[in-house]
Amino acid sequence: MWRLAKNILPTRGNLLRRRVPLDPVCPLCFNDLESTEHLFLHCPLIKQVWLASPLGVRPPPHSDLVLWLTQWLNCKESFAIQLFCTTLWKIWFFRNQTIFKNLDFDPIRVSCAAQKFVSEFSVSSTPREQSTGQQPRCDWVAPPPDFFKLNVDAGCGSMGQVSWGLVIRNHNAEVLFAATKKTEFVAEVVVAEALGLRWGLQIARDLNLSNIIFEMDASLVVDCFKDLLSLSSNDHFIVDCKELFSSLVNCSICVVSRSCNSAAHRLAQAAKTIGSRTWVGDASNPMEWPSFFIGLFP
Repeated sequence: MWRLAKNILPTRGNLLRRRVPLDPVCPLCFNDLESTEHLFLHCPLIKQVWLASPLGVRPPPHSDLVLWLTQWLNCKESFAIQLFCTTLWKIWFFRNQTIFKNLDFDPIRVSCAAQKFVSEFSVSSTPREQSTGQQPRCDWVAPPPDFFKLNVDAGCGSMGQVSWGLVIRNHNAEVLFAATKKTEFVAEVVVAEALGLRWGLQIARDLNLSNIIFEMDASLVVDCFKDLLSLSSNDHFIVDCKELFSSLVNCSICVVSRSCNSAAHRLAQAAKTIGSRTWVGDASNPMEWPSFFIGLFP
């Protein structure tokens, strides 16, 4: 971004300005001089990249590049800034792949690569609870009377296999239903979390529950569900989630911190060892819990 703002990227226009003998025409569209503005704003293929992005950007035809960068970097939405900067980087990366490896420049592929990178970066950079040898802090809050809270979380094993944990509690913080699920399915984290939400919605419908508050710590999945974001990798799963959600009565889905979702998180981790299990009943007396649930709930 610094090199782009300083206009010192080695575009063909800049190389010609430095007296490097080469064809200065854009290697993507072959219609104009490859200046910085052309490559990132005006090239017809680059316009397709921006239109394919969830940002829905339409580069201004006569705007100064630095001014355009400044406007985006001052955006209040951090995810939008990340995706904007990453898209610029991926444009440059795939432009170089076209020149040096003779690969076709596919605008959809460029846009998807930027989305995938930001998605993985956002998930992996989410702060995790530090292991201190003590019970993790739990800020979970019980729902209002006559409501239930369903917390769900996904985990990945050493080989990438997905596991899930789910717990349903009432306004007295009693565990009415808990489940673990383990598969040999391998998926990226965002897809695993979307599948976890779908699993939770399916269980709520199977149990014929209403007045449910769904909680999870995967903000990207919730944003996709609320149509604030679109990630091609989990679009089909989000459609399933919306269909299941529409069959439920008086329900909502929200994002919470990892500490608020700790019970489901620990169940997802336990699933790696105990496999797929379910437990139905009032957990107000911990002495009645099955042995594999001891210590999972605060």
